[in-house]
Amino acid sequence: MTLTTTARTGPGRPRSRDATARVLAATQRLLDERGVAGLRIDDIVRESGVAKTTIYRRWTSLTGLIVASMEAALGPRPLPDTGDVEADLMTLTRVVVESMARTPLARALPLIGLEVLQQPELAAAYRARIIDPVREYGIRLVRTGVARGLFRAGTDPALVVDTVAGLIVYRSAVLHESPSAGDAMAVAEMMLRSIRAEPRGAG
Repeated sequence: MTLTTTARTGPGRPRSRDATARVLAATQRLLDERGVAGLRIDDIVRESGVAKTTIYRRWTSLTGLIVASMEAALGPRPLPDTGDVEADLMTLTRVVVESMARTPLARALPLIGLEVLQQPELAAAYRARIIDPVREYGIRLVRTGVARGLFRAGTDPALVVDTVAGLIVYRSAVLHESPSAGDAMAVAEMMLRSIRAEPRGAG
């Protein structure tokens, strides 16, 4: 399973991939330079060379365009599905960190994330399309581990996932450091050790 980037389009002329790519790239450059608060549709028009009417045929709002550009910047995020719950959780952790490291918005991403939270509509769209798909998949994996008896009964799947994510957010948003995949996976491994069920017959 893979999270892929798609532009939300409405009725109108056939989509021009070149125009879509130019608008997304221009939006990413402006977000990197100015953040969310400094982003204006007229600047995107000038930067991309794409008409405002064309932009609004593809994205009905600036909010939609911002989220789409961030989605595109993060790139595809393959959701592991091997059947090995622990291995899939570790791989998912690595996928998330590496997507953040390779994005052209890596430098500005922490500030953009904080700005997003100040705008309810944008925050809701950002969470629905970027945060929740990965978070909910991780929660589902932990829940599966509990159901199979791999993890302790009573384990809170959301708490497990959010604890690992907390390292990533803290390092990037507070310390302004790029979290390494190794550090994130080390925290994930510590969490898994803490919730593993006792082998049957132990004790």
